[in-house]
Amino acid sequence: DFRSLDFSSLDTLAYDVGVSVGIVDQPLKNALAMGGLDLEDHTLWNLLPIFYTAGYHSKIWQDAEYNVNFMGHQNNAHTIVSTFLCLMTACENMSRGVQTPIEKKKHIADSLKTFVQASSVMLMRLKPHRNKGEFYAMCVFLDKVIEASELTSDVLRESCFPYALFRSMYVELYSGAARYQAETNATQDTEHD
Repeated sequence: DFRSLDFSSLDTLAYDVGVSVGIVDQPLKNALAMGGLDLEDHTLWNLLPIFYTAGYHSKIWQDAEYNVNFMGHQNNAHTIVSTFLCLMTACENMSRGVQTPIEKKKHIADSLKTFVQASSVMLMRLKPHRNKGEFYAMCVFLDKVIEASELTSDVLRESCFPYALFRSMYVELYSGAARYQAETNATQDTEHD
């Protein structure tokens, strides 16, 4: 059982020294347990993917330009990806009744699928109301969630979101970065002459 107290302290120690303990963030799991998370909270935690989808309306996306040079958002919004995945995994492991690890992974995968599906709908509805930089930053965020999770795949993304939109977005982002780099290099070359 993922919630076994016998292994929790060992997992925490291993995690602290850099040993991978799987998809469960033990310190987060321990903090949630100290916060009084009980088995009845699963109905609330089932809404977590929808709560994160609603986050696309947050003001953080106004300053969340994606920078291809360091493969992250200017305001560090990309860090939300790992937070989201850790929180979802820890809550699932803490709030479910007796389930096998396979059942827990399936439920986490279903929750991620819900997030991707809801995000796809939300992003397509927000597209006409957001500037291109904001919209691209949100799309990259969704793409990073799919990439970071071992429980989702490109097939899921492509079934929910137009592939051509993602491809054209990345082409524009990377060509814009290349153009900017070329202009910067040309400016530096003329300054040295």
